[in-house]
Amino acid sequence: MHASSGIGSALFMTDPSVQLRMFFGHQSVGADLVQGLHEIADEPVPQITEEFRGEPAADWLLAHRRVGRNEAPKTKLAEFESLLASGALRHFDTVMLKFCYVDVRTEEQANDLFQAYDEFVERARHNHPSVRIAHCTIPLRRLPSGPYAFLRRMLGHRHPEIDANRAREQFNHRMRAQYRNEPIFDLARLEATQPHLSGTPVRQSQVPSLLAQYTDDGGHLNARGRSVMGKAFLQFMRMLGGR
Repeated sequence: MHASSGIGSALFMTDPSVQLRMFFGHQSVGADLVQGLHEIADEPVPQITEEFRGEPAADWLLAHRRVGRNEAPKTKLAEFESLLASGALRHFDTVMLKFCYVDVRTEEQANDLFQAYDEFVERARHNHPSVRIAHCTIPLRRLPSGPYAFLRRMLGHRHPEIDANRAREQFNHRMRAQYRNEPIFDLARLEATQPHLSGTPVRQSQVPSLLAQYTDDGGHLNARGRSVMGKAFLQFMRMLGGR
């Protein structure tokens, strides 16, 4: 069976054995994830659409949209919660909100945002008990590497993204611990892990970072990054759909 996407004109093979209607709120790296799904050509993927109001036509569906503003992550929480409260997401069995790397740069921001997120999750569970909440870690930035970066570190010039990635990892560590028995799409760990190797994150100054081969600009996913993350996201959705 083929189903057309809500973005672009590509056709996708769906899998009737997967039962999942998922809503995904995101910004730019989330759009990279969705694009990675679009680019999968050798296995079934869900119907993908930006239309999320009304009864979905497919049993395996990913509806998505941009929510809130980057660098103002609580606007993302507020808009997502408003969508739930309005009934706009009542046809979805699973929802997931992803923050962006620009939303957290300091440990203070990480702790403040995690507290706000955890409170949002508790309210959502209470007010919408039939909806499953899936979680997503905050993506990372690539840290500078090579002889010049090494020399700068030796001279005591600390790149600001080192502390920013440390703060993002603090948020992610708390998420993994708090929701360890719930579905988590661990985007940050995937971004920092060499495929087909030991699974140990690549670290600079003991801080996980986005692998250079997955990005062209230091933060967003390039074609290789979209392929790896998109396929991992597909497997995550299959798990959620009971396959």
